[in-house]
Amino acid sequence: MRRHGLLHSFLQALCFAAILACAVGTSNADGRSTVVVELFTSEGCSSCPPAEKLVSKLADDHAADAVYLLAFHVDYWNRLGWLDRFSEAAFSSRQRRYARALGERVYTPQMIVDGKTAFVGSRGARARELIDGGLRNPDKTSVPSRRDGWDAPRT
Repeated sequence: MRRHGLLHSFLQALCFAAILACAVGTSNADGRSTVVVELFTSEGCSSCPPAEKLVSKLADDHAADAVYLLAFHVDYWNRLGWLDRFSEAAFSSRQRRYARALGERVYTPQMIVDGKTAFVGSRGARARELIDGGLRNPDKTSVPSRRDGWDAPRT
């Protein structure tokens, strides 16, 4: 039970990091572009393993880049008989908010890049196209950050 509590805390911390990183498609203080990729997935989804494998591959491919890959296990599959031990209602809620904002429907696996573009999460070519585009052409917003820890905003 304690292990589940630690996992829950870790997932909440990841969610918090994602919220902080929602200044997406931006450049940070050193001028490097930042891209945030969010995958909405579930252990109960038979189409999700290829999307999860893609996220792992993208993490390897972009290890030197400021590409943040996050996976959120949604809880709406749980009522269909497959209890996803990583699922959180907050993750499903986050996905529904994106769906409303982007005029999309909710499904798994669903990938959202830079909070702006949603598509089937196993579409590797589309993910790479959007990530590469985000790295080449950041928005004009600048988000001060450091890889070695928290940094106070510069004024």
